[in-house]
Amino acid sequence: MIKNTKHTALLILKQSTICAFMLLLAVGCNNSKKTEEVNIYTQRKIFKSEFHQANSEKMIGHYEKAIVLFEHCLVLEPNNHAVHFALADLYQTQGNKDKTLHHAESAYNNNKGNKWYALRLADLYFERNEFAKTADLYAEIIEEEKNVDVKFKYVDALIRSNRYPQAITMLDEIEVETGVIPELTFTKYDLYAELGENEKAEKELQQLIDENPQDSDYKIMVAEFYMQQNQYDKSKKIIQSILVDNPNYGQAHIMMADLDLRQDNVSGAFANLKKGFLSDEVELDRKLEIVRGLLPYTAKNERDYKEMRAGVEELFGVIYDPSLGNGKMHNYYGDYWTFQENYAKAEEQYEMAIEIDPSSFNLWLRLLDAQSNLEDYKELFTNGEKAAELFPAQPIIYLLTGIGAKELKDYENAEEWFFLGKDLVVQDPQLRSEFLYQLGDMNYRQANLDDGKFYFDQALQAFPGNINVYADNALRLLNNNQLDLAEKEIKSGINIAPKSAKLLDVYGQILFEKKEYKSAGEAFLQALYENFTDGQILEHYADALFLDGETEKAIELWGEAIKFGNQSPILKRKFEAKTYYKPE
Repeated sequence: MIKNTKHTALLILKQSTICAFMLLLAVGCNNSKKTEEVNIYTQRKIFKSEFHQANSEKMIGHYEKAIVLFEHCLVLEPNNHAVHFALADLYQTQGNKDKTLHHAESAYNNNKGNKWYALRLADLYFERNEFAKTADLYAEIIEEEKNVDVKFKYVDALIRSNRYPQAITMLDEIEVETGVIPELTFTKYDLYAELGENEKAEKELQQLIDENPQDSDYKIMVAEFYMQQNQYDKSKKIIQSILVDNPNYGQAHIMMADLDLRQDNVSGAFANLKKGFLSDEVELDRKLEIVRGLLPYTAKNERDYKEMRAGVEELFGVIYDPSLGNGKMHNYYGDYWTFQENYAKAEEQYEMAIEIDPSSFNLWLRLLDAQSNLEDYKELFTNGEKAAELFPAQPIIYLLTGIGAKELKDYENAEEWFFLGKDLVVQDPQLRSEFLYQLGDMNYRQANLDDGKFYFDQALQAFPGNINVYADNALRLLNNNQLDLAEKEIKSGINIAPKSAKLLDVYGQILFEKKEYKSAGEAFLQALYENFTDGQILEHYADALFLDGETEKAIELWGEAIKFGNQSPILKRKFEAKTYYKPE
């Protein structure tokens, strides 16, 4: 009995202990759960505080501080898409492309439903030329997209990733919103052509015309498109249809002129240009730009230059009106005369242009260049001084003004202009060399031989390709009858500039004085390859041919030299007497 009682007591004690332990365990678990909830709440509170602080730093431009705070936010919440998006923006600002892409991808992967994350990542892929990835991202959002600009970006990505059928489908969808417009039509034409579906391509162009039957501008666009594709017959057919309805439509005549020029029909082109220029529908500025584009083809070394000159002159006859006060018109007309080497008329036009726009540096430069070619050194110096007041930091103005003073034998003024201009030259060894050459030439003219040589040597050190130095040195030796030294000097220059017409001409003159007429003729002929319209070189070549026994050819070339502007009295005498005379 006692034994059983003792056993029962022990059992009760054990049960009590177990209950106490379970109770403690329950209390402990409950406290742990509360602690965990407190930690999560505290962590979230810290995150929010740092996130807002990071945004504040970003907004005021403290990007480094913002990055540190946002990076700490990721320690607390590694998959927070908003933080990743913010960091992508910050790292892009700093130019860190790798981190920008990493965080943009993380933002998108943690919240694929966010349209702006997809667009940001798509732009980054596009910049990296990963067009397929770009297109895939746009494809996820495009169905609900209303912004047409985004749709155009999607089309661009599709085209660049060679997904032409999808691009056409998207363009069709855009066309529902915009209507039939040229940009869409021409893009779809190109895509269908790439796919080999030519009928569909042609249909797109026809649709553009059919949707706008009364608008000739659309027909012009299609005609121009065909012309750019070298499909001249199709282009011409459309233009002709425009002119049937509207014979005086200026734009159509100008387009037809473009077609004519592309097919070497110069006379037809100018006939159409004249009709276009007579039309008030074509703005004066457009006409001037067309003329400007034709000017280089009026230079006398161009094919058909005579016909081009006549045509351009006729066009100027249609539009030239000084009462308009249009500086560009006088500028381009001056350029026209410059290409013809009629510097007196060019000078007149540039002066009129400067009266309208005295602030144009290029106009002043053109005027000074024309006066230099006219050898009107008094005006060159006077206008150079005016230009220098307007453009005191332009060394080329100082150079031309100094040349004017030098040629007037005002050496003191010339030296001052050359030194002032030389010191303005920055990172232009050729221009610096020209200043030094002019200083050397000025000293040689004053018989300061040592100073002249010093500056010539300096000129070649600055720019070894300064042909004026070699030519002047060789001519000086030639005039002193030091023919071998002259030949050695000119050959040094030719080694550096083997195609220089000026050096080859001097070389020919040296060989001519050595009575090596055949070799001299070959040198002159090489010079003419570089400038076949130079009347002086033509005269030299003819002289060498005459003394080498080719009389008839020499007489013919003397005549050509006169045609190309050589007004030398001795040349005229040689041509008329059909015999050679030494220079006086």
